[in-house]
Amino acid sequence: MSLCGQINRILLDRQKVKTDYRKQELSAKKMLANISHDIKTPFTVILDYLEKMGMENKDNETLQKVEVKARQGMELINQFFTLAKLEAGDMNIIEITKVNINELCRENVLGFYGLLIQIDFNMGNFSFYVQLF
Repeated sequence: MSLCGQINRILLDRQKVKTDYRKQELSAKKMLANISHDIKTPFTVILDYLEKMGMENKDNETLQKVEVKARQGMELINQFFTLAKLEAGDMNIIEITKVNINELCRENVLGFYGLLIQIDFNMGNFSFYVQLF
């Protein structure tokens, strides 16, 4: 009888620990979703200012590059926000889409092309050339 009572107490304690852990985990995931939402606000403001500046300086190449990078940052934040919502259980549906990985890689490499040209990037005796298709 005493052994059964001790086993029941241990099982109840274990169940309470698991329940507390799940509550804390869910709380952390919801907090993460809220934080990622808060990060979106400054990016939105920055993109708005960049857009206004772009209207006034349409030929400013540096400004255009900054806007592209800011939009890429905003897209990453949106993806992170979606992930946080999924993990917090606030979103149930994942939309599956095809991704052209070649194009994605090409865009990322070309994103550094201007920088590499500016620093006259060389690899040993071989100059670095990017062929645009």
